[in-house]
Amino acid sequence: MKVFDFYKSFGIDMSEHNGGQFYALKYSEALEMVELLREEGVTIHSIDVLHRNISGLFDYRNERGERICWDFDSENIPESERYGVATSRIEALGVENVAFLFSDEKSYKAWKKNHQRMSA
Repeated sequence: MKVFDFYKSFGIDMSEHNGGQFYALKYSEALEMVELLREEGVTIHSIDVLHRNISGLFDYRNERGERICWDFDSENIPESERYGVATSRIEALGVENVAFLFSDEKSYKAWKKNHQRMSA
C-alpha cells in the first residue's frame, strides 16, 4: 500500500480537529507508517505527538500545556537511523489518547491529493 492510500484508509483528518492540513495516525498505524516510509525511502523529518483533549479532539498540547515534537533534523539523527528511533519512541510512549503526525515529503501531499479527490 502506498502512503497516499494508507492515509486515506487509516488517517485522522486533522482539518476536523485543529484545521491542519495533515493526517495523524494512532499507535498501530503509526508503527506501520514508519515501515511504509522506510520501504519507500521517504525521510522522516519530525513527528508531533498529538493528545486527545476533553472534547475528543486531537491537539498539539497535552493537559499540562506541553507539546511533544521529535525533531530528527534538529537532533541530527542520521536518516538511516530515523526509522528505528521513530519506532522505539512510538512504542515507548504507549497507546492511550495519542496520535502521531509525521512530517515527511509525502504527508502533506497525501492530504492535499486526497482532499482534491473528495472535492472533485
